[in-house]
Amino acid sequence: LRQAKMNPNLKDKYVDRIHDLDYVFSASEEQKDEIVKVYGIDKTKIIAVGGGFNQNIFYPPKEKEYADKVRLVFCAKIDPSKGIYELIEVYKSLEMDDVTLDIIGIPNEENKKKIEEYIKDDSSIRLYNVEDQVALGEELRKKDIYLMPSYYEGLGLMAIESLASGLYVVTTEIPALMTLLGEEIKESGIIKYVPLPRIYDVDKPVKEDLPEFKENLKKAILIQIKKIREKKEFPKEMEDKIRSFSWEGLVDNMNNIINSM
Repeated sequence: LRQAKMNPNLKDKYVDRIHDLDYVFSASEEQKDEIVKVYGIDKTKIIAVGGGFNQNIFYPPKEKEYADKVRLVFCAKIDPSKGIYELIEVYKSLEMDDVTLDIIGIPNEENKKKIEEYIKDDSSIRLYNVEDQVALGEELRKKDIYLMPSYYEGLGLMAIESLASGLYVVTTEIPALMTLLGEEIKESGIIKYVPLPRIYDVDKPVKEDLPEFKENLKKAILIQIKKIREKKEFPKEMEDKIRSFSWEGLVDNMNNIINSM
């Protein structure tokens, strides 16, 4: 959907038979209106099913191991649309000796120069990549808090994969993600949502809104850091709920829908 909005000429050229489909699965209820607007599909053809993660890769550790430091992690495209630079600014403003930030991903040349400038000589921030999804799952299980300050996400599956790996999460208010996870998971505190700044051109924040956004992001991160310092156990009942969003759970749901048609 994001690519269709940003490249309408490609959408018109290559996605011209979507109306021939019997039904369309969407990641959320909110996404239905977006699909109707972008592709002109009859809304009655769209069924919201959510997203899914690979339960064989993203799962909690048998026993949570705490380190001397609280380990924050960001894993996404290294790009301004993901809020990475605001995140680094917020992290540095924490000024805490017992907290580290790992950034997993490969920036392009432009973003590599920029992110190196932001990190400078801060040895508590590491930028590196992992070989594949299996390695990513193993890496996540060594962390404490996953951060996703993104300005645009279709679903925000990485937040769900991180929850499934036993991490606390801080993310922006992504409608599809909030709807999928529901109120019970939100109220449990394993995930903290940060209000988005005003957005233009799909994924660009209004600069005037950034100071408040960064302050809210900082507050949410501090709340989750406190839980790790207190070694607050990830609720077992929430583990079970998160597991229902796995590929296994998603396919079961889609099969039930198809079989009922």
